[in-house]
Amino acid sequence: MISNWLRRRRRRRIYTFYEGTVRRRLDPLETLRLLGDDDEFRLNLHPALAALGDDEAIAICVRAARRALRLTYSGLTDPQTLALLDQYFEYLRRLKAQHQPAADMATAYGADVLALERTDYERFVGLWLNLSRAQLRQANCTRAGVEASLGVMLTGEPLPRRWFDAGSDTPAEAEHRYRTAR
Repeated sequence: MISNWLRRRRRRRIYTFYEGTVRRRLDPLETLRLLGDDDEFRLNLHPALAALGDDEAIAICVRAARRALRLTYSGLTDPQTLALLDQYFEYLRRLKAQHQPAADMATAYGADVLALERTDYERFVGLWLNLSRAQLRQANCTRAGVEASLGVMLTGEPLPRRWFDAGSDTPAEAEHRYRTAR
Protein backbone atom coordinates (compact mmCIF):
# COMPACT_ATOMS: atom_id res chain seq x y z
CA MET A 1 0.00 0.00 0.00
CA ILE A 2 2.75 2.45 0.90
CA SER A 3 4.76 1.42 -2.16
CA ASN A 4 1.73 2.22 -4.38
CA TRP A 5 1.44 5.65 -2.78
CA LEU A 6 5.15 6.33 -3.30
CA ARG A 7 5.00 5.12 -6.91
CA ARG A 8 1.97 7.35 -7.64
CA ARG A 9 3.68 10.29 -5.95
CA ARG A 10 6.83 9.76 -8.05
CA ARG A 11 4.74 9.49 -11.24
CA ARG A 12 3.19 12.89 -10.50
CA ARG A 13 6.54 14.65 -10.36
CA ILE A 14 6.46 15.69 -14.00
CA TYR A 15 7.92 19.17 -13.66
CA THR A 16 11.73 19.08 -13.88
CA PHE A 17 14.21 21.89 -13.25
CA TYR A 18 17.74 22.41 -12.04
CA GLU A 19 18.47 23.92 -8.65
CA GLY A 20 22.11 24.82 -9.06
CA THR A 21 23.52 21.53 -10.37
CA VAL A 22 20.87 19.26 -8.85
CA ARG A 23 17.98 18.08 -11.02
CA ARG A 24 14.67 18.42 -9.17
CA ARG A 25 11.25 16.92 -9.96
CA LEU A 26 7.99 18.28 -8.56
CA ASP A 27 4.26 17.71 -8.87
CA PRO A 28 3.07 20.89 -10.63
CA LEU A 29 -0.35 20.88 -8.95
CA GLU A 30 1.10 20.39 -5.50
CA THR A 31 3.46 23.30 -6.20
CA LEU A 32 0.57 25.46 -7.43
CA ARG A 33 -1.44 24.58 -4.31
CA LEU A 34 1.51 25.57 -2.12
CA LEU A 35 1.72 28.92 -3.90
CA GLY A 36 -2.04 29.40 -3.58
CA ASP A 37 -2.02 28.54 0.12
CA ASP A 38 0.97 30.77 0.88
CA ASP A 39 0.12 33.30 3.59
CA GLU A 40 1.90 36.27 2.03
CA PHE A 41 2.06 35.46 -1.71
CA ARG A 42 -0.86 36.31 -4.04
CA LEU A 43 -0.61 34.62 -7.41
CA ASN A 44 -2.69 37.28 -9.16
CA LEU A 45 -0.73 40.19 -7.67
CA HIS A 46 2.89 39.66 -6.65
CA PRO A 47 4.40 38.25 -9.90
CA ALA A 48 3.03 41.21 -11.86
CA LEU A 49 4.32 43.70 -9.29
CA ALA A 50 7.70 41.94 -9.22
CA ALA A 51 7.91 42.23 -13.02
CA LEU A 52 7.43 45.99 -12.60
CA GLY A 53 10.37 46.10 -10.17
CA ASP A 54 8.50 46.42 -6.86
CA ASP A 55 11.11 45.44 -4.24
CA GLU A 56 8.60 44.16 -1.68
CA ALA A 57 6.83 42.01 -4.31
CA ILE A 58 10.18 40.64 -5.47
CA ALA A 59 11.06 39.63 -1.91
CA ILE A 60 7.64 37.99 -1.44
CA CYS A 61 7.99 36.09 -4.74
CA VAL A 62 11.47 34.89 -3.81
CA ARG A 63 10.31 33.60 -0.42
CA ALA A 64 7.23 31.94 -1.93
CA ALA A 65 9.33 30.33 -4.69
CA ARG A 66 11.77 28.93 -2.15
CA ARG A 67 8.90 27.40 -0.17
CA ALA A 68 6.77 26.11 -3.06
CA LEU A 69 9.64 24.85 -5.23
CA ARG A 70 11.29 23.42 -2.10
CA LEU A 71 14.58 25.08 -2.91
CA THR A 72 17.37 23.92 -0.62
CA TYR A 73 20.49 25.33 -2.30
CA SER A 74 21.30 28.51 -0.40
CA GLY A 75 23.66 29.76 -3.10
CA LEU A 76 20.84 30.82 -5.43
CA THR A 77 20.53 34.57 -5.79
CA ASP A 78 17.16 36.32 -5.76
CA PRO A 79 17.22 36.82 -9.56
CA GLN A 80 18.03 33.11 -10.04
CA THR A 81 15.18 32.15 -7.72
CA LEU A 82 12.78 34.45 -9.61
CA ALA A 83 13.98 32.88 -12.86
CA LEU A 84 13.07 29.43 -11.50
CA LEU A 85 9.62 30.72 -10.56
CA ASP A 86 9.21 32.24 -14.05
CA GLN A 87 10.34 28.94 -15.58
CA TYR A 88 7.68 27.11 -13.55
CA PHE A 89 4.95 29.54 -14.67
CA GLU A 90 6.09 29.17 -18.30
CA TYR A 91 5.86 25.38 -17.92
CA LEU A 92 2.27 25.76 -16.67
CA ARG A 93 1.39 28.06 -19.61
CA ARG A 94 2.80 25.55 -22.12
CA LEU A 95 1.05 22.64 -20.44
CA LYS A 96 -2.25 24.51 -20.36
CA ALA A 97 -2.00 25.42 -24.06
CA GLN A 98 -0.96 21.89 -24.99
CA HIS A 99 -4.03 20.37 -23.35
CA GLN A 100 -6.68 22.93 -24.35
CA PRO A 101 -8.15 20.63 -27.01
CA ALA A 102 -8.45 17.81 -24.48
CA ALA A 103 -10.15 20.17 -22.02
CA ASP A 104 -12.61 21.23 -24.70
CA MET A 105 -13.30 17.60 -25.59
CA ALA A 106 -13.85 16.64 -21.95
CA THR A 107 -16.26 19.55 -21.57
CA ALA A 108 -18.13 18.73 -24.74
CA TYR A 109 -18.26 14.94 -24.43
CA GLY A 110 -17.45 14.12 -20.81
CA ALA A 111 -14.48 12.21 -19.52
CA ASP A 112 -13.53 10.02 -16.62
CA VAL A 113 -11.13 12.60 -15.25
CA LEU A 114 -10.31 10.54 -12.17
CA ALA A 115 -9.06 7.75 -14.42
CA LEU A 116 -6.89 10.30 -16.22
CA GLU A 117 -5.37 11.29 -12.90
CA ARG A 118 -4.15 7.70 -12.48
CA THR A 119 -3.21 6.92 -16.09
CA ASP A 120 -2.05 10.20 -17.67
CA TYR A 121 -1.23 12.69 -14.96
CA GLU A 122 0.20 15.27 -17.34
CA ARG A 123 -3.10 15.40 -19.25
CA PHE A 124 -4.99 15.58 -15.93
CA VAL A 125 -2.93 18.63 -14.92
CA GLY A 126 -3.57 20.19 -18.32
CA LEU A 127 -7.32 19.66 -17.91
CA TRP A 128 -7.21 21.10 -14.42
CA LEU A 129 -5.37 24.19 -15.69
CA ASN A 130 -8.08 24.63 -18.36
CA LEU A 131 -10.95 24.27 -15.90
CA SER A 132 -11.86 27.96 -15.82
CA ARG A 133 -11.77 28.08 -19.63
CA ALA A 134 -14.12 25.10 -19.83
CA GLN A 135 -16.47 26.71 -17.31
CA LEU A 136 -16.51 29.95 -19.33
CA ARG A 137 -17.35 28.00 -22.47
CA GLN A 138 -20.30 26.38 -20.68
CA ALA A 139 -21.45 29.79 -19.43
CA ASN A 140 -21.23 31.10 -22.99
CA CYS A 141 -23.59 28.30 -24.12
CA THR A 142 -26.05 29.32 -21.41
CA ARG A 143 -25.76 32.95 -22.52
CA ALA A 144 -26.53 31.92 -26.11
CA GLY A 145 -29.66 30.13 -24.90
CA VAL A 146 -30.84 33.16 -22.94
CA GLU A 147 -30.17 35.45 -25.90
CA ALA A 148 -32.13 33.11 -28.17
CA SER A 149 -35.08 33.06 -25.77
CA LEU A 150 -35.06 36.82 -25.41
CA GLY A 151 -34.82 37.22 -29.16
CA VAL A 152 -37.91 35.06 -29.65
CA MET A 153 -39.82 36.98 -26.98
CA LEU A 154 -38.83 40.43 -28.27
CA THR A 155 -39.07 39.87 -32.01
CA GLY A 156 -41.65 37.11 -32.21
CA GLU A 157 -39.41 35.33 -34.73
CA PRO A 158 -39.01 31.59 -34.16
CA LEU A 159 -35.62 30.03 -33.60
CA PRO A 160 -34.02 28.63 -36.74
CA ARG A 161 -34.28 24.90 -37.41
CA ARG A 162 -30.49 24.47 -36.88
CA TRP A 163 -30.99 25.45 -33.22
CA PHE A 164 -33.17 22.36 -32.71
CA ASP A 165 -30.88 20.15 -34.81
CA ALA A 166 -27.96 20.99 -32.52
CA GLY A 167 -29.94 20.15 -29.37
CA SER A 168 -31.58 16.93 -30.53
CA ASP A 169 -30.41 13.34 -30.86
CA THR A 170 -32.36 12.53 -34.03
CA PRO A 171 -33.77 14.48 -36.96
CA ALA A 172 -37.28 13.40 -35.95
CA GLU A 173 -36.80 14.79 -32.45
CA ALA A 174 -35.45 18.05 -33.92
CA GLU A 175 -38.44 18.33 -36.23
CA HIS A 176 -40.90 17.68 -33.37
CA ARG A 177 -39.23 20.28 -31.13
CA TYR A 178 -39.10 22.78 -33.99
CA ARG A 179 -42.81 22.40 -34.75
CA THR A 180 -43.78 22.49 -31.05
CA ALA A 181 -41.83 25.71 -30.49
CA ARG A 182 -43.67 27.56 -33.26
